Amino acid sequence: MSQSRAFGIFAAFAGPALWGILPLFYVLLEAFSAFEIVIQRSFFSLVLLGLYFLLTGQLRAIIAPLLSWRMAGIIMLGAVMIGANWLLFVYAIEENRVVEASFGYFIYPLIAVATGVLFLQERLDRRGWVALALSALAVIIKGISLGALPDISLALALTFAAYALLRKQIQADALQGLFLEVIVLLPVVGAFFIWQMSQDIPLFLGGGTFGLTMSVLCGLITIIPLALFLRGNKTLPLSLTGLLFYINPSLQLAVGVLALGEAFSLTDLAAFGLIWSGLILQFARPSIWRSARP
Repeated sequence: MSQSRAFGIFAAFAGPALWGILPLFYVLLEAFSAFEIVIQRSFFSLVLLGLYFLLTGQLRAIIAPLLSWRMAGIIMLGAVMIGANWLLFVYAIEENRVVEASFGYFIYPLIAVATGVLFLQERLDRRGWVALALSALAVIIKGISLGALPDISLALALTFAAYALLRKQIQADALQGLFLEVIVLLPVVGAFFIWQMSQDIPLFLGGGTFGLTMSVLCGLITIIPLALFLRGNKTLPLSLTGLLFYINPSLQLAVGVLALGEAFSLTDLAAFGLIWSGLILQFARPSIWRSARP
């Protein structure tokens, strides 16, 4: 096996794994609001990606879609969806609801399938409909256990599904698309920075070396897992890297229960069991594993 392929396989696992342990990083920032953390994610993703694309000579070509009103509108809506998703995720961590967040990312693919049926005229086979039914039943069970709809889970899944639908309209890879989205979010970032200065609040998470370091890390942890996952996509079939995505919510669930001490009841087990059953129906197809052979 070549070094390039070996690194690609490593990257395919490492990207989702890093996403999965992100709650442990955000716990270190519990003194700051979810909105402020998302501002830092946006700003330093913009700075770091901007430098990368500038140095590699890609900057002019990447920002071209912003010159089209239609594409700029789609990018803006996508930026709102991913910004809301980031905000909800950090909020869930601050509120000790990491298990609920992981549930949202488990049901996301099944909601994405439903989105494709509703908006893209995609068709489902019998397995797909059964998987969707199991997902709906899991949400009902989770809602009964909470005494209300699992709002965090549904909001995370719906915003990410809407974001994925909008991203299908943009001819750009994931990093280029992220760069366009954080450009669109720049007015919000700028307005927040101006407000902070008017209140004599340090711009970067409390200021000082620690604050600046953590702010830069907010950008890096946004970019690096995505870059690794993209690298894995180039090495392994998309059907297999789609399966590997579930390392992310699986680790989130483990972090929430084992590291952060969140509750995991028999009702949770039943809800997650239904979701896992639906995912097995969707992905346990011989064609997926045949395509994964080198």
